[in-house]
Amino acid sequence: MLRLLVLLMLLLSAPVGAQQEQLITPGGPLIIRQLDKRLLGSNFVVMLGEREVIRTEEGDENATFPDFPVPRVIAYAEKGIPPFSAVAVFQQFSWGNACNGGQIWFLGIHEDGTFWVSTPIDFCGGAPPIVSITSDAIHVILPGSDLGNGSAPTPKREWVLSQGKVELAR
Repeated sequence: MLRLLVLLMLLLSAPVGAQQEQLITPGGPLIIRQLDKRLLGSNFVVMLGEREVIRTEEGDENATFPDFPVPRVIAYAEKGIPPFSAVAVFQQFSWGNACNGGQIWFLGIHEDGTFWVSTPIDFCGGAPPIVSITSDAIHVILPGSDLGNGSAPTPKREWVLSQGKVELAR
């Protein structure tokens, strides 16, 4: 099972230029599709079955995540986190940005194909987030950073999805 999850995560973080990625969920196929023809795509749609979850386009202030248009699934809770049948954790990426990934958001999936999208967690990190999944929660730890340039270090923070809510851990 762990090997399958690792393989799935590797496939979903496919190399530059991937046209479409798919994950089978209880609510239908979760698809990340590149809409433009650019090698380093800048226009994507995330679909759950036939329903559009989000659409991104680099530089379009009316689109979701105009500065970080590339969605990637960084974790997937296939057994679900109540009240959801499954949960995908996404991180937005951009090309050529100093950030190693951007905002993080959760997609709660119900068996009937309906879904819930969390408010994004603002993140521009050096080290990648650490995601852990338990039977009743998903924990996302954002490592602190010290850029060494005289600016104040960023403290480590932990966010938790539990009971359909995302909250900063105390």
